[in-house]
Order: sequence, then C-alpha cells, then structure tokens
Amino acid sequence: MNISEILPVELITTEILLRPDVNSLMLLKFVSKPWNTLISDPIFVKMHLKLSKSKGNLRLALFSNKNLRLQIRAGGRGCSYTVTVAPTSVSLLLESTTSSIPIADDLQYQFSCVDCCGIIGSCNGLICLHGCFHGSGYKKHSFCFWNPATRSKSKTLLYVPSYLNRVRLGFGYDNSTDTYKTVMFGITMDEGLGGNRMRTAVVKVFTLGDSIWRDIQSSFPVELALRSRWDDIKYDGVYLSNSISWLVCHRYKCQQKNLTTEQFVIISLDLETETYTQLQLPKLPFDNPNICALMDCICFSYDFKETHFVIWQMKEFGVEESWTQFLKISYQNLGINYILGRNGFLVLPVCLSENGATLIGN
Repeated sequence: MNISEILPVELITTEILLRPDVNSLMLLKFVSKPWNTLISDPIFVKMHLKLSKSKGNLRLALFSNKNLRLQIRAGGRGCSYTVTVAPTSVSLLLESTTSSIPIADDLQYQFSCVDCCGIIGSCNGLICLHGCFHGSGYKKHSFCFWNPATRSKSKTLLYVPSYLNRVRLGFGYDNSTDTYKTVMFGITMDEGLGGNRMRTAVVKVFTLGDSIWRDIQSSFPVELALRSRWDDIKYDGVYLSNSISWLVCHRYKCQQKNLTTEQFVIISLDLETETYTQLQLPKLPFDNPNICALMDCICFSYDFKETHFVIWQMKEFGVEESWTQFLKISYQNLGINYILGRNGFLVLPVCLSENGATLIGN
C-alpha cells in the first residue's frame, strides 16, 4: 500500500509545498497548472506565511536606491529611481566579518518607480512606497504597493492634502479584516478667533483595495509634535500587535534641547477598532529617543548622558507596568565616539537575534 492510498494527494502536495522558502515557491508555480493554482490561493499563502514565521528564520530587507533622477514637471518636482531590496538572513549578517553588505542586481528585487521615493514600511513581504512633491500651494502624495516575491505592484495612488503639515506615516496589516492599511496624520493650521491660528491633528487611513482615504472620527489624544522640527515627513510608524505606534510630544511648540520625559508619549492606533491608546514611557532622563519593534515587543531606546546607549522593552504590549530595561551599553564598548558624532548622531536598533544575545543596529 503506497502513501497515496492512505492520505489524499492534495494533502500530501500541500504539506510538501508549505516547506520551501518564497523564492523556491515562486519557481514551483511553473511546474504545473494545479501547483500554480494552489500556491496562488490566498488560504495557502496564509498557511505558508504562518509556517514561515513559526520557523523563526529572521530576515532583513536591505534597501538600495539607484539611478535617482530629479524631474521638473508642470506643477512641481518629482523623482524617478530604481529600488533594490535584498532579503538577507539575519544569521548571515551575524556571521559576516565585514561592515558592508553587497546587494546583488537581481531583477526580481528591483523596482523602478516615478514619484515614490521613500519606503514607509513592509509587512508580510508587501512593501509600501511613498513620494511627495510640492506644487503651487499644495503637496501631492503618491503611494504604491510592491511585492518583490511575486514581482507584482499596484498602480500609483495619488492624494493631494493641501493643508497637512508635519506628516507622519505608517503601514500595517489588520488581522481582523485581512487587509493592509496605510495611515497618514499631520497638523492643520486654521484661522481661529481673533486671528489666532488653531492647530488640529488629522488622521487618515487608506485600505489596500479601496479607492479613497477615510478620516478617523475619534479625536487625536495629544497635540502632535515632531522630535525634529525641520523634518516635514517621517516614516517612523512601528507596526506590532495589529497596531501602528508613533513617538510624539504633548506640545506642538517644544524646544528640542528642553524636552523632558513627561512631554513624550507613544500613540498606538489599533487597526481593527481605529482607536488610539496612549502609552507612557519610563520616567528617566534621556536624549535622542526612538521606538522600534524587537522580537514581538515594542522597545524604547535613547542616549544616556552621552556615555551609554539604553533600550527598554515593553514585555506585554499596552501594559506600562511591563517596561523593563533590556540593554545598557557604553559607546566606548561599541567603538563609537559619541562626542565627535553627536550632531545628528542617532543609534537605531534594527533587529534582535532569535536567542536575544545579539543586537543589529544602524
């Protein structure tokens, strides 16, 4: 008795095809029409993604911009460039003895785009690209979605918010509706009583597959401010636990050199309910604060007295009492001269090894 008489052929085939990585899977689509249909099925894609995550094979996407060209057009400026994204195994990075990582010119991972000159983020292998140029009294934002594995991309989506300043962006996946969402928020400046200008935070959401941007009706909980006053657009939304989080200030007019712990707060937007949660930070003195996601935990990193780099980890998302100091290491041990490089200096955690013993930073 052979195995096909014991188990259905479809079950055997599915279990086998769930094992290869994405690159190999794309090649297996050409084996036969039934295999192509199976591999392209949304249910199979979810099963493969779930199994891939359970293996713990961490990979980073290294980005490189090539052939950047500035274009002057009627109504404003734009750019055209080629993006190369290289999925790289974290284990290979940890084993590497060099400080630079070459990115191969693989056509599968190259994407030529007009106007989308920035990467908001990636989720489940899908990359959200963004671009912005200034016209006469307005700003035009463009968005595009790209899947390097399948070599598929969406049409460029245009949005013209003529009134938004200090724009922040984020990208994530809503598990409850099986949809991808891009979030944009910023400040409007309206004339108030007595000629005073009123500042209001506006939050908009675009769901992949829709054709419009929606306003989130619930009021934003704090008066938005950027850490760097000269930055007009930032791609700093951190996706974790079905939410996108940003580090913001309570006050719009705040001096960079006089910021205190009490002025900072993490704002987390739940992609299912589209409601906000405020997360308070540990009450500590710090400079150059930043948030990131490491091993399914939101983390808060900062400079301590120009001598140490510190990371705190929220062990349970949304529970402020679960903040725990994860790392404190001197710049001397890192081989960094902080004093010489402190103008514009910022250490950014990128990835944590599976055993939590090695941190990759930028």
